[in-house]
Amino acid sequence: MNKKLLIFLITLFAVLLAILAIQYVRKNRNEIQYFKTRISGDEIVIALLKYKGDKGVYPDTLKRLVPTYIQKIKSPIWGDPEWGYFSEENGKEFVLLVRGPGESNQTYSTIFGYWYNGPQATPVD
Repeated sequence: MNKKLLIFLITLFAVLLAILAIQYVRKNRNEIQYFKTRISGDEIVIALLKYKGDKGVYPDTLKRLVPTYIQKIKSPIWGDPEWGYFSEENGKEFVLLVRGPGESNQTYSTIFGYWYNGPQATPVD
């Protein structure tokens, strides 16, 4: 095989491998950010449940949780940097959400009791 052709093929292979590696790292970084945001969201949900256990209703804003029920409301690192929070039914239910890229929003609702892909909304907190 021609030496120049071999060098060209090795270089081409290295470039393709580098492109695939970059795409893999970007995809995994997004997934890690997604799961870290979900963990922060779960911490907020737990604080909301404790608040309701003490007060009988959910708070009108997330700020009421700090510092008694949660040390700090961590901003989402996946999607928008703000949580959307809505207290509904006079404090009997709540919705917590983060708007992700495109239509990949994550919403926690006490009606369902778990995270799901939900509609976009404007954060109030």
